Amino acid sequence: MAEDLGQITDEVRALMREIEAPGMAVLAFGLADGPTSAFLPHHHDTRQVAYTGTHDNNTFAGWYADDAGPQARTFAQRSLRLPRRAAPGQAARAAVRAVFASVARRAVVPVQDVLALGSAARMNTPGEVGAQNWTWRLSPGALSGQKRTRHAARLAELTTLFDRTPETDEPETAEEKKTPPASEKSNDVGEG
Repeated sequence: MAEDLGQITDEVRALMREIEAPGMAVLAFGLADGPTSAFLPHHHDTRQVAYTGTHDNNTFAGWYADDAGPQARTFAQRSLRLPRRAAPGQAARAAVRAVFASVARRAVVPVQDVLALGSAARMNTPGEVGAQNWTWRLSPGALSGQKRTRHAARLAELTTLFDRTPETDEPETAEEKKTPPASEKSNDVGEG
């Protein structure tokens, strides 16, 4: 996989195609950029890896509450089918659903987004040095008992609903690499 975020040259794109390296599609970036962003699920390619966010940006709930400007938040509400006064945790759950619903063959959701945690759970802020980076840890018991059952059931439901069952060891065929026509893509990614 290639971290094709930021300024990517035509040469890098050509190399990615040549070595068949999938690129990244970070939902929070797409929602910040608007409806034409390649990072949004309705523009994903099957070879991409869809993310709610990465270790280098805020949690999705943190982005929604603290980083998204009014325009990005409104677009997120429309895109993820959220109510106008949606809580950050509700936005994070909708983002997880949107990433699972993507046509991208692979979906990656940081545990902070599974748990709908806010900015305090951010892993890293690139370019900043200090105690805030790389110190977040999953709290003991955060994924045990009823919480574990609830989160596991939700992920299992999304896995089944969007056919994200474990892949076989067989390589992708040329047919699997093709992006389905727009008419076959689902736009219903909100909580429902």
